[in-house]
Amino acid sequence: MSYIKAEEILPIEIIEMIQRYVDGVNIYVPKRKDKRVGWGTAKSC
Repeated sequence: MSYIKAEEILPIEIIEMIQRYVDGVNIYVPKRKDKRVGWGTAKSC
């Protein structure tokens, strides 16, 4: 898993809103439900 700095992709207003709840920690943002693949349906290498 790779990490992307929030400052590189999010507007400052959204970053400040997130910081009201968590500050200085890593969080996971899941894919939208309509973008997920079913268990065992992903192609393996």
